[in-house]
Amino acid sequence: AYVGAQIIFTVKLYHSVNIGSGSSLSDPEPDNAQTKKIAETNYQSIVNGVAYNVIERKYAIYPTITGNLEIPPVLLNAVVTDGRSVSLFGSPRGQSRRIIRRTPSVDITIKELPQIAKDKDAIAAQSLKLHQQWSGDIEKIKVGDSITRNILIIAEGAYAAQLPPLLMSNQDGLKLYSDQPQINDKDSETGIIGQRQESIAIVPTKAGSYTLPEVSAYWFDTKTKKLKKASLPPVTFTVAPGDSAPAEPPAPLITADLDNSVDTLDQPKTLIPYGSSEVFPWQVATLITTVLWIITLIYALF
Repeated sequence: AYVGAQIIFTVKLYHSVNIGSGSSLSDPEPDNAQTKKIAETNYQSIVNGVAYNVIERKYAIYPTITGNLEIPPVLLNAVVTDGRSVSLFGSPRGQSRRIIRRTPSVDITIKELPQIAKDKDAIAAQSLKLHQQWSGDIEKIKVGDSITRNILIIAEGAYAAQLPPLLMSNQDGLKLYSDQPQINDKDSETGIIGQRQESIAIVPTKAGSYTLPEVSAYWFDTKTKKLKKASLPPVTFTVAPGDSAPAEPPAPLITADLDNSVDTLDQPKTLIPYGSSEVFPWQVATLITTVLWIITLIYALF
């Protein structure tokens, strides 16, 4: 057995007499280990031709240190009767007596995980798998959209608290937001099944093609004694531009003086080059008028 690896410890109580109220069956409580009862069943069995009622309990034990792990005796303190009782632990009928029975202690040698497993931060388990689910179609995502990637880790023979976090980081053009992971343990006949779910919201900020890297977790198979890897393949997708693309800048406005709007917009103008010697009729008329005004002024003075 290995540190952190699950040990299934089974206790069976066979009885052909009635067990009355006030009876008890202790749980194994070894030091330097975590222990949890995962199942209890009642059934009948025939041993050497004798019919017995059986109480079967299963415990998951997780050693926390290397060395010798001693599982102390399980103690039965029972009131038994040779008559019938209302129920298994009900009030007995007939003559009763108290009996005490105990199991022998059990010693198990606990080893470290192999170095190759410790180098990969692997956990000990019977199996480990990764599953993923998307909140939408990743192939139809656009800039500004948000899509959630849910990744579930399921490990048989491991507590949820033992499961590793999944590390993912932002990329240029992608923002990632992680929710608080949800962890859960389920009890089964074969042991504890740990589950860890991580939800990551992905918000693209730029259009283009992106690839989310492989997601993986290493685990040490306690059945085959080998290091194994569970993984989700890389995810490649294309982000389209968002619906609210920036508008084209407006064309510059043409402004005009309202008093000269017709002249400015409708009438062609003739530009006269600076220093031109060309003389127009209006210039001649202005010159003649000026000369006559001067002659009239002289005549009036004299």
